Amino acid sequence: MKKINNIFIILAVITLLLSEPILASANDYQDNLNSYAYQDIDSGDWFYEAAVRAKELNIMTGMSQKNFEPDTLVTREMFLTALERMIIHNGISFSTFSAFSDIKEDKYYTKAVKWAEYNGITKGISASEFGIGLNVTRQQIVTFIYRYLQDGYIKINLKPAQSPAAEFFDSPSEYAKEAVDYMRSTGIIDGMGDGKFEPDAPATRAQIAAMLVRLYDAMRNADFEFNISPNISKIEVVHQISDPLTGQIPKSRFITDSSEIADIINQINSTHITSGTDIEPADGWEYVARFSDKQGKIVFAVMFTESYIKESNFRFETNAFERFITFINNN
Repeated sequence: MKKINNIFIILAVITLLLSEPILASANDYQDNLNSYAYQDIDSGDWFYEAAVRAKELNIMTGMSQKNFEPDTLVTREMFLTALERMIIHNGISFSTFSAFSDIKEDKYYTKAVKWAEYNGITKGISASEFGIGLNVTRQQIVTFIYRYLQDGYIKINLKPAQSPAAEFFDSPSEYAKEAVDYMRSTGIIDGMGDGKFEPDAPATRAQIAAMLVRLYDAMRNADFEFNISPNISKIEVVHQISDPLTGQIPKSRFITDSSEIADIINQINSTHITSGTDIEPADGWEYVARFSDKQGKIVFAVMFTESYIKESNFRFETNAFERFITFINNN
């Protein structure tokens, strides 16, 4: 009982910390940016807005309280930590084991790298080594992002950019070609000038901030496509808000019938949603559904209300999970 309440409290706190504040006007927006500014960057810098918004959104903080260090190179674990901060996991658990021998416990990057490893976002520089401390290259960054967007349970389709950069003259490695072309066509990357992408060049903090803020904005209008695996043995539905009058604990019910689960998955997988809006701290998320595989591992989870779901710090309008509300309220 306490565990369910604690999960709700933790998720509420995470939402509060990661949500972008509502800005009343253009002046308020600029004032807000200025409040997050650093001493070592200037409003005329091409990456200025990206740097301060990355801090505002808690995607990237400075190398110190006063300095952003835009030209500092970024390591592989630093980038995955920034990417993971954009994601709200909605109660999904992932393996605490890592096949990479160079991953240390209780480091700032530990959770992020294990999350990326579990979800196939990183495959390491070898089967047994992630590459801690190595500078991340531009083509590696693009590949990490692309693999995240192609997630096995929610595929995120970004809209084509209105004026994307032309195809690059310098080809990336074979593993990165599809990712680079997709990121170019959707405007997340625009190259280094003169038709070059420079795939093997190490990435700077300014470049990382620009890519991730563009990604954040592009995801507001992305098309989200569910792709839940049929290899699901149990769905837990939780009504996680206690009755304010009676203090009754949240309800929790399980769906285990295989034919019913298959029908539910088919219905959800046929749903496409778009037009996301930032989540406000005051938004309530009454329900959560957790999908477990045959080993009992939670592989997909989503928070929802009667008409919205929460995904990656955004709110999307859909009634795809309305069936679960009827299920739990009638039991």
